[in-house]
Amino acid sequence: MIFLYVILFAVVESPLTFAQYAHDRVSLIKQMPLSEFGDKANVGNDCWGYVSPSGREYALMGLYGKTAIVDITDPVNAFIAAEIDHAKSDWSDIKVYKNFAYVCNESNQGTQVLDLSLIDEGIVTHIRDLFPLTSHNLALNEETGILYLCGSHSVSGGFIMYDLKPDPSDPTYLGYWRGAYNHDAQIVVMKRGPFKGREIAFCCSADQFLILDMTDKPNGQTLSSSVYPDISYCHQGWLSADQRFFYLNDETDEIQGKTPTTRTIIFDVTNLRKPVYLGTFTSGFSSTDHNLYQRDNFIFEANYRSGLQIFDASDPVHPVHIGYFDTYPENDRPGYQGAWSVYPFFPSGTVIISDINRGLFILDVSEALNSSRIAIEQPALTHGSQTTFRASNAAPNETTYFLYSLIGPGATYVPSVNTMIGLNQPQLIGTENADANGDASLSVLVPNNTAGLSIWFEVINDGRTSNVTEARVN
Repeated sequence: MIFLYVILFAVVESPLTFAQYAHDRVSLIKQMPLSEFGDKANVGNDCWGYVSPSGREYALMGLYGKTAIVDITDPVNAFIAAEIDHAKSDWSDIKVYKNFAYVCNESNQGTQVLDLSLIDEGIVTHIRDLFPLTSHNLALNEETGILYLCGSHSVSGGFIMYDLKPDPSDPTYLGYWRGAYNHDAQIVVMKRGPFKGREIAFCCSADQFLILDMTDKPNGQTLSSSVYPDISYCHQGWLSADQRFFYLNDETDEIQGKTPTTRTIIFDVTNLRKPVYLGTFTSGFSSTDHNLYQRDNFIFEANYRSGLQIFDASDPVHPVHIGYFDTYPENDRPGYQGAWSVYPFFPSGTVIISDINRGLFILDVSEALNSSRIAIEQPALTHGSQTTFRASNAAPNETTYFLYSLIGPGATYVPSVNTMIGLNQPQLIGTENADANGDASLSVLVPNNTAGLSIWFEVINDGRTSNVTEARVN
């Protein structure tokens, strides 16, 4: 978020009934309006999630003068478990590492370190604040335990880095990198290619999309700097699960009239030194886009006045719009009211939206996700015997690919069918054309001497996939 005045004059709205929110294949479980959060809740901003050691799920809701921790384990009966005040700011950003939350804002308090380990008892402890006083965003590599403070004015908007692994309650300062303004970033350890094992930052840096090698901290190495047609403000983005594609949003292209509808930009980042712009996709609405995340093959976008938008990215270059929930019913025009962020990573599948005007939305997205899935029956496997794999809800008269893995789930891009699947080291069982009803079946012999093996299965048809199904050979 980059324009302060818009937030200051935003109108705080009371909750509406479910029927008054436009939606498609996404259901409202519960809304918690700003009024429910009491004082210091003039506006909403960021959100993130936390799962306690007991398995309880919590939404961390950013507000004007505090962070609220909401127990959503039973989402219908969600309740505020605890609150921690911070300096008043229209912006905040939240990330979680182990049992600690880190909260930054732009009002000269620094980044808060919060201990969530006793949240099941309603206790959250504010331990300390980290330098610098202001940062716009936080990026966290959970694998390495490195926290990156983004958009920090004290280092010209570059990174300030802390190591959380030795003691998450007392992070170790690692230094700073000030080579460019980084508005937001995703930092990962690469799993493939010539940079395998290196810590790479994918940075949305306002006037460019920047890729850095941050392995030798704090001395980042620029691998590439890219732009795309009609760039306005490269704001935020997220990698596909196989680290081959990067999806990013531009926060001001709609409001500046550079695109008639909300667009999400796609880069092929297979070659980190030479990313390739592949094009865009759209929900068809005209609202400004803000934050997006990907889980499995699905992209979840918080697009301000058009709310939550969901896409199936099984075909990573041509994602399909499969559902939405509009948290701002007044209009879908470009502007800075409505959905600020989305968190789709809870184990239960519950999705939350933090809304500037209307607070916290707890949503059921299962219908949208299942609508794009091919259904596959659980096969009965006996070694040395025939078995039949059956799929339904496939595209009629199209080739259906039946695949298996002995390794387990894992993100794999299959270039021959331009599809992202959920199997690690997939192997082809065989193919059959789906009939006019979208049903397909394939009979095969289960090899001898396979008793006791666990096997994972998935189906591809016309760029769509099934869930990954596990079966054990008898």
